[in-house]
Amino acid sequence: MGAGGWFGWSLGATLECIDGRTGTFRYTAQDRTTGTGLALGRMSDGAYVKAWTGKNVLDYLTPEGERHILLPCGPTVIPIS
Repeated sequence: MGAGGWFGWSLGATLECIDGRTGTFRYTAQDRTTGTGLALGRMSDGAYVKAWTGKNVLDYLTPEGERHILLPCGPTVIPIS
């Protein structure tokens, strides 16, 4: 999993969580293989977050040779089946 292409300019996105926190993201790279947009952001409580978007995001989050999606969550990877 890695960024292969860079956007010529950053695309932004915002979100609001059910608990009232908000976040702002900047999509700055795109995976060459899957086309997944890669973003970094910050929540209103100061937490840094990563985000992914695209039609093939599940392919991006499934490492080659693995049967399950692996969601990077800080220093821990969460398997999703």
